[in-house]
Amino acid sequence: MANNGDIIIKTTGSGSYYRAMYCIGNDGTMKWYRFIGSENTEIVIGKNGEVIDFEHDNSGQLLTVSDSDNSSLLWSIPANVASAANNITIADNGDIITLINTDSLIRINPVNHKTIWKVYAATSSDTKTFDSDDNMFLFDQFAGCYVYDINSGNLISSGLGLPQAPLIDTKNQLYGVLNDNSPHLSVTDKSGNIIWESDVNINRNTKALSDDNVIYCTDSKKVYAIQNDANLNKNGWAKTTHDNRNTNNVNKF
Repeated sequence: MANNGDIIIKTTGSGSYYRAMYCIGNDGTMKWYRFIGSENTEIVIGKNGEVIDFEHDNSGQLLTVSDSDNSSLLWSIPANVASAANNITIADNGDIITLINTDSLIRINPVNHKTIWKVYAATSSDTKTFDSDDNMFLFDQFAGCYVYDINSGNLISSGLGLPQAPLIDTKNQLYGVLNDNSPHLSVTDKSGNIIWESDVNINRNTKALSDDNVIYCTDSKKVYAIQNDANLNKNGWAKTTHDNRNTNNVNKF
């Protein structure tokens, strides 16, 4: 969702019109569209309203930044990890943080695409979330969770047993599923110590943490509401789609 409330989406498929980015206004009218080499990743709206996405052209995969008002391409750089597991994240000052290659994690200024830091990525199969202490959590299905300092890019810890694709609350507690074979809701601190668990088995990607301290989650048939003692963190990227509305917009809290 753009800063002005416009909805920006893209499509993938085999025909030209199935590989395009579209902007839909509040009244339902299409404001613009642009043909793209679409990748199976989520669009993100940056601090200044720019559209950030992974695309591809004849040269290969690209990280792109476009103008949300008119679709014009502002800049692009080569990338080699355009997959749904590689969510683009935005620091509080607007910098882009994402995997740029299978072995490289990068922080980029979105205005001049200057690299702030670029470090070795311990995993290329990850989703990223931030807490309010500027820690970034990268989850790997097989190797556990890696924790990085988003200011320096330094690896702080690795192999932690933390929830997959977690929600992070105002106390920097992480909410999610620890094991797909027993997918009940678990809450841990950032070191992996379990604070509490529920016997409710949930779909790990369908959970929200409301302003009135209620956790909402689902299984295959029901929606559950569990009273909690904290709400969703308002600093950084507190879930893989940023906020409870899944806007992928750093300004939409």
